[in-house]
Amino acid sequence: MSFFNDAYLGQPPWDIGKAQTAFKEVAKKNSIKGPIFEVGCGTGENSLFFAELGFEVTGIDAAERAIAKASLKAKTRDLENKTTFLNYDLFKLAEFDKKFNTIIDCGVFHMFNQQSRTLYQENVAKILNPGGKLFILAFSYLEPLGIGPSQRLSEEDYSNTFKNGWKVLGFDQVNFETTIRKDQAKGLLTTVEKI
Repeated sequence: MSFFNDAYLGQPPWDIGKAQTAFKEVAKKNSIKGPIFEVGCGTGENSLFFAELGFEVTGIDAAERAIAKASLKAKTRDLENKTTFLNYDLFKLAEFDKKFNTIIDCGVFHMFNQQSRTLYQENVAKILNPGGKLFILAFSYLEPLGIGPSQRLSEEDYSNTFKNGWKVLGFDQVNFETTIRKDQAKGLLTTVEKI
């Protein structure tokens, strides 16, 4: 994980300094119930956005520098009482002692191969309440290779991963905002419910 930790010595391209518009749209649709958990929260902009709306949010990231920046932002914005940021391993969520009604993921799921995606869903299932929703923002299969991870996932990839104990509710073509391109990458927002 040193690559990701080192990326936060500066500003990595996925750290856009604000919440992703796709998550703002989810909030407008009243699809969110707290408490919220963010996988791979980075410097916390998505988590802080939901905290500003009044939700209790826990964000984890494997990069210590990202968590330090997220915690500082929470303090600066007076959101420490609504947020918890932890340097934590996604694949150890079975040991986590809290449950959530919503999980958000911005750019983590699309980093994994099929075996790791299976482990991912097993771990998030441990902390998501029945009826809870998982929102995954990732590069769309319509986005050409060239930036970001070396793979693009299709709707079928999500359906193959989230089958037993899950229901895929839908796929929305959205922008995945980065600092690299003004026209923005093509993103896929996948909504999954734990049965």
